[in-house]
Order: sequence, then structure tokens, then C-alpha cells
Amino acid sequence: MNVVEFMRLAQPPSIMAVVKRALYHLVGLNAKAEWLLDVHLSRRVYRKAFGREPNLEHPLLFSEKVVARKLFDRRPVFPMLADKLLAREFAADRIGNQFLPELYFVCDRFEEIDFERLPDKFVIKTNHGSGWSLIVEDKRAFDRVAAMKILRHWMKTSYYFQSRESFYKNIDRKILVEEYLQESSGAPAIDYKFYVYDGVPKFVQIRGGLMNNHYDRHYQKL
Repeated sequence: MNVVEFMRLAQPPSIMAVVKRALYHLVGLNAKAEWLLDVHLSRRVYRKAFGREPNLEHPLLFSEKVVARKLFDRRPVFPMLADKLLAREFAADRIGNQFLPELYFVCDRFEEIDFERLPDKFVIKTNHGSGWSLIVEDKRAFDRVAAMKILRHWMKTSYYFQSRESFYKNIDRKILVEEYLQESSGAPAIDYKFYVYDGVPKFVQIRGGLMNNHYDRHYQKL
């Protein structure tokens, strides 16, 4: 994320956004009303993306199952996995810390980060959202002022309000500074996401290098 994107995201919210946020807070005072709003907004987003209504009562498609899970599944494991800090603990308990990126800092405020103790490359993220991360490849060229503004914005923002995923609603917000992962060539690490059904991997999403899409188990593009 560059400085221009930093500044765009750190701009004060519009009047409409402030009004919408206030209304969502009011609706949130009643659990039933809030859940109905979750369903309404999730359906609206689905219609906009796919041009049709989702079948949430008997979901068949993967996209429908994702929406149904975030609306109806209340197992406590999902809020834990949504929290990027607790998800680290979950993974460490099962496979060990050696497979996790090194964790340099956990803090509440950007100003608490001791940059003198960080390597030249690192990643700053928050634990309560998705896609909220800053990849720093050169500490000397890193614009700390712009980064501080965007981190403050993220820390004040509820990811639940924009995604309607209840798993994110009550996460204790933290800033994480982690190890920058890279390939042997020095390029950013290729990201693999495996989609597993009943313990069986069915397809994989690969981001980075020459492959940037979804693939089946034989690495044929879907």
C-alpha cells in the first residue's frame, strides 16, 4: 500500500458514513434487529455480486455456504480464528510455533512500536479485520506518519460493520508486527489457501509468482 492509498483511506468519513454508522449502532442495541440487518445486508451484497438471491435455507453453492455460515453458525471456534492473534495460538497448539511468522510486537497503539528493534522488512497488521496489513520492504523509506494515520483508522473501525460477519464483532483490537515472508529469490512469499471439505482438500487459491488464481488438486486453473 503506497502513500497515496494511505492518505485516501485515512480521510475523515463522509457525513453519510457517519450517519450509517450511528444507525448501525442503534440497531445493534437489539440483538434480533441486528441479526435481521445482517441477513438483509448480506443478501444485498450477494445480489450485487452474483445477480441473484442466495439460497440460505438450503445452500448448495460454495458462495451460498459462506454467507450461511457467517449468518447462522455460532460455534466459538470461528471468532477465535477470525482474530489473527488468537489464530496464531490455535495454530501453534496444533503444529508448533516453528511454522508461524515471527511475532515482533503486539500493541494497542502505533506509537508503541519500537522501529529501531525491527529488521529492514516487516509486516504491520491489525488482528480484527481482513486485508488490513502494511507490507514494509524498506524500513528507511517507510512513511511512518502516513502509516500511523491508517493504523489509527483501522483501530477505530469495526470490520463487522462493513462485512456483517459476527465473528469479527467482539475481537479485542491489537496491532501486530510480524516477520516479512519471502521466497529464496527475495520476492514476497507466494500465498497458498487450501479449501478443505470434510478433511479433504478440494482446491487451492494461489497468489504470487506466475500463478494468481484458483486451481484444482492437479493445479489446473478453475
